[in-house]
Amino acid sequence: MNSFSNNINFSKISVSLITLLLLIWTLVDGNLIHLGILAFSSLVTTMLHFHYFESTDDKHPLNRIDFVLQLLFIFISIIKFFLISGR
Repeated sequence: MNSFSNNINFSKISVSLITLLLLIWTLVDGNLIHLGILAFSSLVTTMLHFHYFESTDDKHPLNRIDFVLQLLFIFISIIKFFLISGR
C-alpha cells in the first residue's frame, strides 16, 4: 500500500461525514435551539478534526477538505445563530 492511502481510516472519514451532515443541518434549520446546539457542536467537531488529523502539514486531500468544512461549519453556524437570535 502506498503512504497516500495509509493515512486515511474510518475515524477520519467519519469526522468528515458528521461535519458535512451537521453543516447541511445548519443551513436548512432555522430553530434557535437547534442552531445553538449546532454552533456548540461545530467547536466539538473542530476538536475531533485536530484529534484525528494529527497535523495540518498532512497533504492528503481529505485533511484539507475536512479543515475547510470545519471552518465553514464554525463560521456559518455561529453567524446564523447570532443573526436569528437577534430578530
